Amino acid sequence: MKRTILLLSFCLLFTACKGLGQGSPVTPQRPTFSSDTNTTPEGTVEVEAGMVADPDDIFAFPAVAKFGMSPKTEAFLGWTPLQIVDQNDDNETGTGDVLVGVRHRILELDKKTSVAVQGAVKLPTADENRGLGTGEIDASFAGIITKLHDQTAITGYYQFDFLGDPGGDTNVGHGLAIAASRAIDDKVGLYGELAEIYVPELDFSSFFGTFGLTYTRAQDFVIDAGILVGLSNDAPDAQILIGMTRNLGRIR
Repeated sequence: MKRTILLLSFCLLFTACKGLGQGSPVTPQRPTFSSDTNTTPEGTVEVEAGMVADPDDIFAFPAVAKFGMSPKTEAFLGWTPLQIVDQNDDNETGTGDVLVGVRHRILELDKKTSVAVQGAVKLPTADENRGLGTGEIDASFAGIITKLHDQTAITGYYQFDFLGDPGGDTNVGHGLAIAASRAIDDKVGLYGELAEIYVPELDFSSFFGTFGLTYTRAQDFVIDAGILVGLSNDAPDAQILIGMTRNLGRIR
């Protein structure tokens, strides 16, 4: 397992560093729960990848590939090629579910305020028998507004979820977040988010904060590092988040 983790880390670093500066400017969405209204530049491919580490519960390598379909629209495909989840004091290892979605900017009220919508479907590709997924199809729809002010961006995010249930029913969930990011200089930035995921039928409420730093290595490559802190009983206690966003350039 350690060899697999080292190999994935090396491949990630090699891919990220090769040919720096050759792609378009990146539009990082990781590692927060919410997304802002930015979309991947038209005709280019962007990759987000990283690590989530919670020593007591989970160790995972989530990844997202994004494609700029138009100046205001992107499609994205998310997958976790490796995750280690604690189940009853025993570790289960495998892949995660697949997430497919689209984000589209519908309004640009002025040069500093924009509104977007997002839709996504989670496909149950993970092994639910080993606790790596739910085994159900989920769908989500989100509304997003982002406001720019000097070097600060503030985003409000609301997500409505249809969650599949093994009993054949469909549960409804809500996600609400407010996020902010600020450039300290041309290389370093700060980000923070407060978010809650609420499922009334399951009496589930996960309230958490995510905070960290970004480092712009080149216009097409941004590194991020941060921590997620649980603020309610249903939220994880703490998670370490490390990753990167890289624009690979135009499809030829």
